[in-house]
Amino acid sequence: MKQLFFIFLSINVLCLNAQTNVDTIFSEINFLASDELNGRETGSEEALKSAEWIAEKFEEFGLKSPEWATDYLQKFTLVKSTILIQNLELNQQQVNAEDFIALSSQTNFQLNDVEAIKIIRIGEKDDFMTQLSNASSSDSSVVVLINPYHSRHFKRIKQYLSRPKYILGDINKKFSIWILSDQETIFEIKLQASNKIEEKKGYNVIGVLPGGKSEDHAWIYSAHYDHIGIIEPVNGDSIANGANDDASGVVAIIELARRFSIEKTNEKPLWFIAFSAEELGLFGSKYLAQNIDINLIEGM
Repeated sequence: MKQLFFIFLSINVLCLNAQTNVDTIFSEINFLASDELNGRETGSEEALKSAEWIAEKFEEFGLKSPEWATDYLQKFTLVKSTILIQNLELNQQQVNAEDFIALSSQTNFQLNDVEAIKIIRIGEKDDFMTQLSNASSSDSSVVVLINPYHSRHFKRIKQYLSRPKYILGDINKKFSIWILSDQETIFEIKLQASNKIEEKKGYNVIGVLPGGKSEDHAWIYSAHYDHIGIIEPVNGDSIANGANDDASGVVAIIELARRFSIEKTNEKPLWFIAFSAEELGLFGSKYLAQNIDINLIEGM
C-alpha cells in the first residue's frame, strides 16, 4: 500500500509541474487494458506482446537492460503437474492411494531403484512441520516415510499437495514421494505415475537508470502487467481487462521512468520492473529475488 501511495504521489507531483501528458497516460492504460490483449494471461502471446511493448518504452527512455535480462526481458518457466495415475508398492506391499503422494514434473514416472533415492523419516517424536520443511527444501529427490502418528497432518498436507498448481522451474527429473507408513526402512519400491504437464513462460521486464553517484543501493519501482485472461462471461464480457490490476500501476512506473530519465537527478540507481506471473502466485517477483544480489537493493 505504501508503494502504491508513493507511486501515485509521484505522478501527482509530476502532473503539478506540467511535465506529464495525462492523455498519454490514459492512452497507455487503455492499450494495456484493451480487448486486443485478452487479459494478459501469463504464457499467452498477448502477455509477451505486453512485455515487449513495455521493453520498447524502457529502450525509448534510454534505460539500461541488465546483463541477465536479454533486451530488458528476464525469462523464467512455470510448470504445473496434474496427477492422473499413481500406483505404489513398498517392501512388496501395496500402499493405499490415500496413504501416499508422488510429486514430479515428468509426464510418465517410474521408480524401482532403492539405491537411487534419498530417504527421510519423520518419526513419531519428530516435529512434523520442521521435518516437512527440511524435506521440502532438499536439493535432491526424496522419499519421505511418515509415521502414522502424524496421519492427521499428512492428510492435510496431501490434500494441499494434490492440487494442481504452478511451480517455478523447468521440467526435470527431480521428484518427491510422501508415504504414511510404519516401515522403518525401504528394501524394495515400485512406483508408476502419470501426470498431465503444462508449461508457461513468464517475462519480467526490467529497465535500469544508473545513479549519478553510486551503482549500489538501488531503488525499485514495480508493478505487474499480467492479469487473469479469459474468464466466465459477466454480462456477455469474458475478457478480464485488468485496468486497475495492474495496467494503471505499470503505466505509473513507465511515467516515472520517463520523467527520471529526463531529469537525471537520481544519485542512486533506479530499477523499473514490470513483473509477470504475479496473479498465478507472485512468481515473477519471487524469481527476481532468487536471482539477484539483494544486497544491491536499498528499497522498493
